[in-house]
Amino acid sequence: MNRTTKLFIMGLLTAVSAFFQRCTNGWDSFHEGVVEGKKYVVQFRSVSGYFSSSNSIEYRLRYGELPYLPINANTTNWGVVYSTDIFGKDPFDYITSKNINYSNTDAEAVGVRTFLYLVPGDINKQQYDEYVRFFKSSEWKKADSICIEETKDGEPFPHIVGLVHGDPSRYTQDFKGKYIDQEYIFRVENDGRVRLVDSEELGEIGTGLSPKVQMPDKIIYFLPASSGGITADDLKNFKNEQGQSPLDLFKFLPSNEVN
Repeated sequence: MNRTTKLFIMGLLTAVSAFFQRCTNGWDSFHEGVVEGKKYVVQFRSVSGYFSSSNSIEYRLRYGELPYLPINANTTNWGVVYSTDIFGKDPFDYITSKNINYSNTDAEAVGVRTFLYLVPGDINKQQYDEYVRFFKSSEWKKADSICIEETKDGEPFPHIVGLVHGDPSRYTQDFKGKYIDQEYIFRVENDGRVRLVDSEELGEIGTGLSPKVQMPDKIIYFLPASSGGITADDLKNFKNEQGQSPLDLFKFLPSNEVN
């Protein structure tokens, strides 16, 4: 390897290192405490996208010597799940008896309520059970309020109402099909949001349906015809990996049947 090549590689490595330093700053602690003689810490960091001038905040939590729990867009939802039966046989636990009911409206208040997903590849079942005990402690109930209050003026720390030992992507209902001569994914998020995203997941269009699943009975309403949007015949062409259409798993009704 000649000197020019070595200098090029060193320069490239320096640039890559600088890129990651720009995009991901270090973690800072903003709340600590002790539960059953073990220390816990809640941390945050500012993350900037390479192509964006705006920053976002990520959180993480650690109890004792257990692995850190990332608390971000990949491990939380925009609200409580529409039905816990989406978890199948995967373990889940409510950590509180309050604020756990699903909302049929399309907007959540600041300090969004969510389940926190502990991915099995990162957290084993024994560690999951230890975290369940931690989150059910009276100390965490106080810490939860403190964390939300301290972050209310920025990106609020989420109000965690339950834990799931599973990967959140497993519970999202995806149906692939063609609409207006293009490939789309008809998606129902874990928090009940109804979306129609392009096949590369780079954008989405309006569905003409109620923005969230309506509970009970997993109802999705067709909005008035004047608004346009997807139809029942269109939905028949969308299938999940089991060959089911959205019509097989959700109840679709015209909006004039809203109670």
